[in-house]
Amino acid sequence: MGLDSQIVTKLEALRKRAQEQRTEGWQPRQKKLRALRRALVKRRAALKEAIAEDLGRPAMETDLVEFMPVLSELTCAISNVERWSAPQRTSTPLALFGTTSEIIPQPKGLCLILSPWNYPASLALGPLTSCIAAGNTAVVKPSEYTPATSRYLRDLINDVFDEDVVYLIEGGADTAQGLLGEPFDHIFFTGSPQVGRLVMAAAAKGPTSVTLELGGKSPVVVLKDADIDKAAAKIVWGKFVNAGQTCIAPDYLLAEAPIAEQLKAAIVERVRKVYPQETGDGKRGADFAQIVSPRHTQRQIDLIRDAREKGAKVLIGGANDASQRFVAPTVLDNISGEMLIDQEELFGPILPVHTVSDLDTAIEQINAGPPPLSSYIFTRDKAAANRFIAEAPAGGSCVNHTLVHFGNEKLPFGGIGPSGIGRSHGRAGFEAFSNMRAVMRDRFSPTKYFFPPYSDGKKQLMAKLLRFMGVKS
Repeated sequence: MGLDSQIVTKLEALRKRAQEQRTEGWQPRQKKLRALRRALVKRRAALKEAIAEDLGRPAMETDLVEFMPVLSELTCAISNVERWSAPQRTSTPLALFGTTSEIIPQPKGLCLILSPWNYPASLALGPLTSCIAAGNTAVVKPSEYTPATSRYLRDLINDVFDEDVVYLIEGGADTAQGLLGEPFDHIFFTGSPQVGRLVMAAAAKGPTSVTLELGGKSPVVVLKDADIDKAAAKIVWGKFVNAGQTCIAPDYLLAEAPIAEQLKAAIVERVRKVYPQETGDGKRGADFAQIVSPRHTQRQIDLIRDAREKGAKVLIGGANDASQRFVAPTVLDNISGEMLIDQEELFGPILPVHTVSDLDTAIEQINAGPPPLSSYIFTRDKAAANRFIAEAPAGGSCVNHTLVHFGNEKLPFGGIGPSGIGRSHGRAGFEAFSNMRAVMRDRFSPTKYFFPPYSDGKKQLMAKLLRFMGVKS
């Protein structure tokens, strides 16, 4: 589906501005980032109000998972954009003696940022920070499921940027589809693997480079030597923050058999302590977010019902109120492969628990599915943790914690295979939105001695060079 003429005109202005910005240097980029940071800080209260309206999320939780990550991302980019933008000298092989080599980061041009509903501010503004730091112009398309936050982003962006630098477009799936039919120089998409495939297919027509931040079933493994109480606290937080609507949330738990019962009891106790109203009265309290929409709420209810009908045991939770978009934090035991919760990414407040005999079995079970966006392990054994990281591929991992790797802008964030392509955050995000251009400058290289015709003297020279490089004739 095509776009209306007004949007097409805006895109043309953005492309023109992208060309003009190619030689601007880092100073104007830093100025824009500073302005965005000031506006974000000024509008912090408005951000929390908008997200509370869309997701019912507690204000402190929004500070933790939306405001602080973007603030850190902006601070990092402001401090480093000069260094990141500078040409990077690199060494040159002996055969090219007499030349110099460097990598020059250059803007890609006009970029499209398609952001999701679960963290609607940070997953729009984080990529936008990298995009601006790299010198590009951008179109931002937020999710239609979070209209209050979309309005907040529109006002924020219009306050900071000219419309030919950053332009926010609201709308639904048809708008996103129309944008994907337009030529962009880079597409940054955060969302489901299913939609990610459609984005990649559209980008292939360009072809256009992409960063895809997707998802998958992220496992958490707890071994018998772990600190059970600390593991339970961190798993409960990582799973149920934002009502489980987190792409890197622990999707399922693999507990080593000797401590499985103790761990389940500790998790149940922790859930009851942290969410007393949700698990006691079966009503949403002030510290627990809503599900984003009635359709997503019903999916969570159906997942629990399907599991129960197929033999799952509810250890805690299970209550719901579809009219309030509420599903209680729920822990399920006695899981089997025919249950939908064992097949689909849950993206909600449901934690299935599996008991495994040992780490080998846990790794085997994880590797039976696609590599996840994130994985977690709790153990005091460094060798076991290293084995887990080496043998079970994932986009990123934490040892003895959950989620927190996302909060370090100096760590590249992204998936592997079906869970994502490319990396974001900090320098990795800057490079994702940059053309890392290779440049070689010839001063007095001897390459002319290897041009045809290939005389005996040139062949002897080649033989000497190869011997010097360790190759015997």
